Amino acid sequence: MRLVQIAMPGGRSIRIGRVQGDEVLVFPEGAGDMVALVQAASERNLPLDVLVEEWLAAGERTVFSLAELDVAPHPALPHLAVPIHALEVLCAGSCGCDGG
Repeated sequence: MRLVQIAMPGGRSIRIGRVQGDEVLVFPEGAGDMVALVQAASERNLPLDVLVEEWLAAGERTVFSLAELDVAPHPALPHLAVPIHALEVLCAGSCGCDGG
């Protein structure tokens, strides 16, 4: 399963999408970002792929071609966003482990 984050036009929101072949199936609005997805799966004790299928089945979704999203960032166009944001990296490093 390949998940991506999509910056929607106008900088309004970041949406999650699942790459399926040459298409990206966009999660319904309100699903949140990658952190929200992982947190929801953890809280519900569900495998990530099960939650992804559930959210994609929950209502109408947008479909883009992968090529359509693989463009230079522009505020008027949907485009692939940075997959991991600084806060996510900071949180990943706060577990107290030494990485070894």
